[in-house]
Amino acid sequence: MTRENQQERSRLVREEILNAALAFALEEGFASMSIRKIAAKIGYSTGVIYYHFRDKQEIIDAIQEREGKDLRNTITSALQPDASAMDNLRAVYQQIMLLAFRNAHRYNLLVLQRHGRGEKERPEQLMMLHQLLEMGMARGEFRKQPVAPLAFAIWSSFIGFNLSISQAQGLSLEEAQTRFESQLHMILHG
Repeated sequence: MTRENQQERSRLVREEILNAALAFALEEGFASMSIRKIAAKIGYSTGVIYYHFRDKQEIIDAIQEREGKDLRNTITSALQPDASAMDNLRAVYQQIMLLAFRNAHRYNLLVLQRHGRGEKERPEQLMMLHQLLEMGMARGEFRKQPVAPLAFAIWSSFIGFNLSISQAQGLSLEEAQTRFESQLHMILHG
C-alpha cells in the first residue's frame, strides 16, 4: 500500500470514528459516550480509535470543529457581496434558524458546546455579525452606535430564539418562519 493510500485510509477511518461518535452523541449525549462504546458501534477495537485520537475529549473537539466548519460554510454561502447588510443578516440568521428547525440536535450540539474545549470567548459568528453591522453603518443602512454591544445583543438574542425553535414540539416550518420574521423585525427595527 502506498503512503498516499495509507493516508487516505487513515483519513477515512478517522471520519468513520467521528461520524459514529456524532451519531452516538446525538442519540445519547456526549456525557455517556466512551471510546469503548464508539468502538462497539463501528466494530473496531479501542486500539484503532486510540491510534487516531488521544481520548474522548479529542474526539468531541474534532466533532465540534468539523460541525462548526460546516456551519461556517452554510453561513458564508448565504452571504451575497452585493446585498445590503440587512439582507445578509436576514439570510444568515434564516439559515441558522432552518438548521435549528430541521436538525435540532445538531444545532444544540454546535451552539451549546458544553463538552468542547474550543475557543468560546468570541465565536466566529459574532465576529461576522460585527463586520456586517460595521458595513451597514458605513453604508448608512443602520444608525451609528457602538458595534460590539449591538452585535452581542443581536447574536445572543438569536441564540436564544433558535434554541427555542430547536426545542419546540409540533412547530411547522411556516410557524417557525413567522416567528423568525417577528424576531428579526423586533431586533433590527425595535
